[in-house]
Amino acid sequence: GNVNIAVSANLLEEETGNYVIVDLSGREIRSGTIVQSQTPLDLTGEANGNYILTVFVGERREEWQIVKH
Repeated sequence: GNVNIAVSANLLEEETGNYVIVDLSGREIRSGTIVQSQTPLDLTGEANGNYILTVFVGERREEWQIVKH
């Protein structure tokens, strides 16, 4: 149940990063601030299924699908 968010340290020097994880119904599971180039997230307590991880750094936005078994 672990996910690691990796963001270039150069980006974090210029901007603050944030993340949000939602399930497929749009319910927010977790969110927070990214302060290091490696940010571990533990999803052990969450149900198996599909989630969307969105990372925001400045004007940049990236999305990934997470499949938890």
